[in-house]
Amino acid sequence: MLRILVIFILLQLVNCKSLRHQVKTNPAAFKLENITFHTSACHGFCPTYHLQIDSLRQFKLHAEQVYLPGYTRNLDSNKIGYFTGVVDDSSYAWLRGSLETIGLDSLKFDDITCCDAPIITLVILYNGKRKFLRSMIPPEKATYIIYRLNWICQNSRMKRSRTAFKIDEPEQ
Repeated sequence: MLRILVIFILLQLVNCKSLRHQVKTNPAAFKLENITFHTSACHGFCPTYHLQIDSLRQFKLHAEQVYLPGYTRNLDSNKIGYFTGVVDDSSYAWLRGSLETIGLDSLKFDDITCCDAPIITLVILYNGKRKFLRSMIPPEKATYIIYRLNWICQNSRMKRSRTAFKIDEPEQ
């Protein structure tokens, strides 16, 4: 029994060392140039965001429609408008790492736009490629990326912009 435990621990250490090596060598292979994130309105209390983050972690956010907490139809004027800021290191690293490992080259969204939920649009420039994804029901493996982008819209330190701007889908 002790031998099995020792072998198991050794295998775990080898796997951890292998994973650390991959983390150290892969970041240069994936280059995130820009990500644009749009959410549409719904018939409920869905916020409408237009967010763009560049490779320097700088972001621009147009929060078009944001509701006060508590399932009320009242808009939160403090959170609506044009904002700029810098995504914190941990959120950016998590987002970049998730995009790197999700399999962007093969990732597809069904272009479902039929019902009452926000339409999610992602435009990702990476490794010299442009990926356009849009759906009301994105695949499950994209859920955490969408969650993190919403979190950035809602919780990042930002400064209100004095001028309006439009967030376009970036061209390659």
